[in-house]
Amino acid sequence: MRPTHDREPMNHEKVGLRCEECQMPLWRAGEVVPAGTYVRVDDRTYRTAILDQEGSLPATFDGHIALYCTSACACRDHAYRKRAVDRDG
Repeated sequence: MRPTHDREPMNHEKVGLRCEECQMPLWRAGEVVPAGTYVRVDDRTYRTAILDQEGSLPATFDGHIALYCTSACACRDHAYRKRAVDRDG
């Protein structure tokens, strides 16, 4: 067994994808991520996946690779504000 250093990134810390709009890290469905709230951003439905413990992000089974961002993604908040403005006016 090899030693793990404090600064060595774990698998879920290796982030290759980033949101084009807000530069937040993105994860694909099926990737193992730490517990937390993740939001689907690839189709702008912003469906939420809440993981109580480390686990895989859910697949969509619609033929597309779902992409998830943390719930702190600024794009979701921006989209909600834009929808409210469009609706109101």
